[in-house]
Amino acid sequence: MTDDLQTRRLQVARDHMRLEITHEWEAVLATFEHPHYDINDGQAVFDGRDAVLRYFTQSRIPFPDQGNEVLIPMGRRIRRSVSRRSPERKTAAPEAGPRQRHC
Repeated sequence: MTDDLQTRRLQVARDHMRLEITHEWEAVLATFEHPHYDINDGQAVFDGRDAVLRYFTQSRIPFPDQGNEVLIPMGRRIRRSVSRRSPERKTAAPEAGPRQRHC
């Protein structure tokens, strides 16, 4: 993979995650050619626009201020870290388990 392609992919991933934080779901979906989330190495898979949109809306009910960051760029996939705050907590708690991959 060329450096230019890797740089563009990382920028798309950062834009995608920034839009997730502000709950701009249509703009997030526009960053995908085909929306697909693979969470925890296949323990939960959301494939297609409707499934991914359901994941977005349902996962933000208990954690409306979920944050994230690029963890490791891995070729075609970007691995990221997710932090969540419950309404009762004032500080972010890093998510111990789930890591998300975007295809």
